[in-house]
Amino acid sequence: MRAILLAGGKGMRLQPYTKVFPKSLIPLDDLPILQIILQQLRDAGFTSCVLAVSHKANQIERYFGDGSWLGIEIEYSYSSIPLGTAGPLRMIDVSDEPCLVMNSDVLTSLDFADVYASHLDSGAMASVVLCPHEVSIGLGLVEINEKDDSVTGYTEKPTFSYLVSSGIYVLNPGVIDYIPQGEFIGMPTLFQRLLADNKHIHSYQFHGEWFDIGTIEQYMKAEEAFQRYRDHFLRSEYAQQSELDRASKKMSPLANLVSANF
Repeated sequence: MRAILLAGGKGMRLQPYTKVFPKSLIPLDDLPILQIILQQLRDAGFTSCVLAVSHKANQIERYFGDGSWLGIEIEYSYSSIPLGTAGPLRMIDVSDEPCLVMNSDVLTSLDFADVYASHLDSGAMASVVLCPHEVSIGLGLVEINEKDDSVTGYTEKPTFSYLVSSGIYVLNPGVIDYIPQGEFIGMPTLFQRLLADNKHIHSYQFHGEWFDIGTIEQYMKAEEAFQRYRDHFLRSEYAQQSELDRASKKMSPLANLVSANF
């Protein structure tokens, strides 16, 4: 199985952290978020990965190299211009089998192997992992009858629940045909094009841990969750290492990368 990780974002909302690191190298405890994802993919049976990079790409490649030290083959796809979340896929030599595609700033306990298997079973052109997300309105919500302006309902500070994209997908090779070369295009636009062409899109609902590390607030929440429940996110690490081994890894290759930037 093969994965593509989108690691080209500038992470403007995560400054000042991203003035030093690219967003995908932001650390959770002693590990960059991208390393956590790569270890999870490796443990799920993925053997190779393409990192779609742009901003501070040299730092990412210097840290991960060819991935041999992690046990997963890593290749790189470079873009000098912003292409959105779907545009970089056009530059990658896709295989003849479905590929898992995801953002590189997501902390989750998702079973990636099960997502991939669910996609294959669905027979869909594309699959998207969905997570529940609640939105609260801090005011009283009033409903009216527009015909006579009469009030029909009044709810104080309601909360609504929606299913949102987790930034994790499985795409068949044919999806690339819907992405013109060099076009800036996001995943929503790509999926709209697939739907307009009556292509089957499968949804995979996930109700476990998921953090989109796009803001300082979400980063702090992810950091706390990873420190407290690290064994839940990296099960193989705890199964294979003693407490002494884990303590010795606190001085990770990330420390060398920090030193190189000061």
